[in-house]
Amino acid sequence: MANRKKTLHKNYKHPGGFIGLPKVVFESEAYRNLTLVARCLLDELQGIYLPQRNGRLVLSVATASQRLNASYKPVSRAFAELVEHGFIECTKG
Repeated sequence: MANRKKTLHKNYKHPGGFIGLPKVVFESEAYRNLTLVARCLLDELQGIYLPQRNGRLVLSVATASQRLNASYKPVSRAFAELVEHGFIECTKG
C-alpha cells in the first residue's frame, strides 16, 4: 500500500506551481455570492501573486480584461465585488 501512495503522489507534482483554494473559502457565503467573472478574476490574482512582493499585486482592469477575455465593465465590477466581499483591498484608485 505504501508504494501505491508514492505512485499517486508523483501525479501531483506541478513544476510551475499550482493555484489552490482553501475549502473554507470555497464554501464561504462571500465566495458563493461572487459572480463568475469575480471568481475568475480571483483565480487570475492568485496566479500572479508572489509572496516576495509583501502581498501587493498590480493588475489593471484593462490587463485583467485581456487575461479574462472579457469586457472592461464586467471586470471593473468584479474588482469592486472582490473588494466588497473582503477578498482584496484597493490601494490605488
